[in-house]
Amino acid sequence: MPKKIKDLKKLASNKKFVSVITVAGIIGIAVIFLSGFFESSSGKSVRQGDDIEQKLASIVSSIEGAGKANVMISYENSGKVPTILGAVIVCQGGNNPRVAEQIVNIAKAALGVPSNKIEVVGGIFD
Repeated sequence: MPKKIKDLKKLASNKKFVSVITVAGIIGIAVIFLSGFFESSSGKSVRQGDDIEQKLASIVSSIEGAGKANVMISYENSGKVPTILGAVIVCQGGNNPRVAEQIVNIAKAALGVPSNKIEVVGGIFD
Protein backbone atom coordinates (compact mmCIF):
# COMPACT_ATOMS: atom_id res chain seq x y z
CA MET A 1 0.00 0.00 0.00
CA PRO A 2 1.38 3.47 -0.84
CA LYS A 3 2.74 5.50 2.08
CA LYS A 4 0.24 8.38 1.58
CA ILE A 5 -2.74 6.05 1.97
CA LYS A 6 -1.22 4.55 5.14
CA ASP A 7 -0.71 8.07 6.51
CA LEU A 8 -4.34 8.99 5.75
CA LYS A 9 -5.63 5.83 7.45
CA LYS A 10 -3.49 6.62 10.48
CA LEU A 11 -4.90 10.16 10.66
CA ALA A 12 -8.48 8.89 10.19
CA SER A 13 -8.05 6.55 13.16
CA ASN A 14 -6.81 9.39 15.39
CA LYS A 15 -9.89 10.49 17.40
CA LYS A 16 -8.50 13.94 18.23
CA PHE A 17 -7.84 14.67 14.53
CA VAL A 18 -11.34 13.52 13.56
CA SER A 19 -12.87 15.71 16.30
CA VAL A 20 -10.95 18.79 15.14
CA ILE A 21 -11.95 18.25 11.51
CA THR A 22 -15.60 17.72 12.51
CA VAL A 23 -15.71 20.91 14.61
CA ALA A 24 -13.99 22.89 11.83
CA GLY A 25 -16.56 21.61 9.34
CA ILE A 26 -19.48 22.58 11.60
CA ILE A 27 -18.02 26.06 12.13
CA GLY A 28 -17.52 26.45 8.37
CA ILE A 29 -21.12 25.49 7.67
CA ALA A 30 -22.35 27.89 10.38
CA VAL A 31 -20.33 30.78 8.92
CA ILE A 32 -21.68 30.12 5.44
CA PHE A 33 -25.24 29.95 6.75
CA LEU A 34 -24.93 33.12 8.84
CA SER A 35 -23.26 35.13 6.07
CA GLY A 36 -26.18 34.30 3.77
CA PHE A 37 -28.60 35.44 6.47
CA PHE A 38 -26.91 38.82 6.92
CA GLU A 39 -26.61 39.43 3.18
CA SER A 40 -30.32 38.89 2.69
CA SER A 41 -31.11 41.25 5.58
CA SER A 42 -29.07 44.10 4.10
CA GLY A 43 -30.40 43.35 0.62
CA LYS A 44 -33.91 43.69 1.97
CA SER A 45 -33.08 47.15 3.39
CA VAL A 46 -31.73 48.26 0.03
CA ARG A 47 -34.87 47.05 -1.75
CA GLN A 48 -37.05 48.87 0.80
CA GLY A 49 -35.01 52.06 0.26
CA ASP A 50 -35.44 51.78 -3.51
CA ASP A 51 -39.17 51.27 -3.01
CA ILE A 52 -39.44 54.41 -0.87
CA GLU A 53 -37.54 56.41 -3.49
CA GLN A 54 -39.83 55.17 -6.27
CA LYS A 55 -42.98 55.93 -4.27
CA LEU A 56 -41.78 59.43 -3.42
CA ALA A 57 -40.81 60.08 -7.06
CA SER A 58 -44.30 58.99 -8.10
CA ILE A 59 -45.92 61.32 -5.56
CA VAL A 60 -43.70 64.23 -6.61
CA SER A 61 -44.52 63.62 -10.28
CA SER A 62 -48.22 63.91 -9.47
CA ILE A 63 -47.80 67.45 -8.11
CA GLU A 64 -48.99 70.05 -10.60
CA GLY A 65 -45.99 71.66 -12.24
CA ALA A 66 -43.41 69.19 -10.91
CA GLY A 67 -43.18 66.97 -14.00
CA LYS A 68 -40.93 63.91 -14.06
CA ALA A 69 -38.89 63.30 -10.91
CA ASN A 70 -35.92 61.34 -9.59
CA VAL A 71 -35.37 60.82 -5.88
CA MET A 72 -32.30 59.77 -3.91
CA ILE A 73 -32.50 59.12 -0.18
CA SER A 74 -29.36 58.88 1.96
CA TYR A 75 -29.28 56.54 4.95
CA GLU A 76 -27.16 55.87 7.99
CA ASN A 77 -27.07 52.24 9.07
CA SER A 78 -27.33 52.43 12.84
CA GLY A 79 -27.72 48.85 13.94
CA LYS A 80 -30.57 46.92 12.39
CA VAL A 81 -32.65 49.93 11.30
CA PRO A 82 -31.38 52.36 8.65
CA THR A 83 -32.04 56.00 9.56
CA ILE A 84 -32.92 58.51 6.84
CA LEU A 85 -30.41 61.37 6.74
CA GLY A 86 -31.87 63.36 3.88
CA ALA A 87 -33.19 63.41 0.34
CA VAL A 88 -32.39 64.95 -3.02
CA ILE A 89 -35.27 65.42 -5.43
CA VAL A 90 -34.67 66.44 -9.03
CA CYS A 91 -37.73 67.28 -11.10
CA GLN A 92 -38.64 69.33 -14.13
CA GLY A 93 -40.43 71.99 -12.08
CA GLY A 94 -37.98 72.05 -9.19
CA ASN A 95 -36.78 75.57 -10.06
CA ASN A 96 -40.28 76.96 -9.41
CA PRO A 97 -40.30 78.11 -5.73
CA ARG A 98 -44.00 77.27 -5.25
CA VAL A 99 -43.53 73.74 -6.61
CA ALA A 100 -40.29 73.23 -4.67
CA GLU A 101 -42.01 74.25 -1.41
CA GLN A 102 -44.82 71.75 -1.99
CA ILE A 103 -42.29 69.01 -2.72
CA VAL A 104 -40.30 69.79 0.44
CA ASN A 105 -43.48 69.66 2.54
CA ILE A 106 -44.54 66.33 1.04
CA ALA A 107 -41.07 64.80 1.41
CA LYS A 108 -40.82 66.10 4.98
CA ALA A 109 -44.09 64.39 5.87
CA ALA A 110 -43.31 61.17 4.00
CA LEU A 111 -39.75 60.71 5.27
CA GLY A 112 -40.01 62.21 8.74
CA VAL A 113 -37.00 64.50 8.30
CA PRO A 114 -36.78 68.29 8.68
CA SER A 115 -36.94 70.51 5.61
CA ASN A 116 -33.24 71.42 5.86
CA LYS A 117 -32.46 67.76 5.05
CA ILE A 118 -34.39 67.90 1.75
CA GLU A 119 -33.01 69.49 -1.41
CA VAL A 120 -35.21 70.12 -4.44
CA VAL A 121 -33.69 71.20 -7.75
CA GLY A 122 -34.86 71.55 -11.33
CA GLY A 123 -33.75 69.07 -13.92
CA ILE A 124 -33.95 68.29 -17.60
CA PHE A 125 -35.46 64.96 -18.62
CA ASP A 126 -35.55 63.45 -22.10
